[in-house]
Amino acid sequence: MTASTNKRPNKIPVSIVTGFLGSGKTTLLNFLTAQPGMSDIALIINEFGEVGIDNLLIESSIENTLLLENGCICCSIRGDLIDTISDLFTKVKIGQIPKFKRIVIETTGLANPGPIINSIRNERLVSEKCQLDNVITLVDGMQGTTQLLKYQEVKVQISQADLCLISKCDIVSINKISDLEENLLKINPIISVRQIKNGQVDPEFLFAKKPLGFKPIENLNQHSHK
Repeated sequence: MTASTNKRPNKIPVSIVTGFLGSGKTTLLNFLTAQPGMSDIALIINEFGEVGIDNLLIESSIENTLLLENGCICCSIRGDLIDTISDLFTKVKIGQIPKFKRIVIETTGLANPGPIINSIRNERLVSEKCQLDNVITLVDGMQGTTQLLKYQEVKVQISQADLCLISKCDIVSINKISDLEENLLKINPIISVRQIKNGQVDPEFLFAKKPLGFKPIENLNQHSHK
């Protein structure tokens, strides 16, 4: 899997957030950027509108890079991801934006995370400064089973992820979620699975230093009875 326990302290960890259309990436990112201690991340997205930052106050705008009210750096991908990441480091060096400790890349709903993973690992301009931490994918708790059967993109996203977050679990039956989890594990037997609602998940869990795939599955329903 992509997560590593041997991160170099001088490299910036990178997390990739993927998921099919309507899976809840926007809700998750809005929740994360509002949490304490998340002001030192650089969020790279495909279009600003996809994460709904219009309702967040913006301190300043530098070309395609925005400094949000809570201190997060937010920028949009302009063509090449490598250029976008390199541009962030350049802006830090010349003092246009503050230093960041993590990069979070949000993909489009139809994206294959493979090329992004490959770029971070193998493109020298990025690999010298960054290290891939994990790939997080969201799956719609209501539509996930149907989407797995209908769309190859969903299977590809699951197969390359370290962690799967099943969204909308508050409005889906336990049996339906259980069936979905079984299908996810058939595609990726070592993926870690967590159920969430309203995009709420502890950043400490998402960005843990230990490999997220060390457990085959984590079901929040099990913990609720303890």
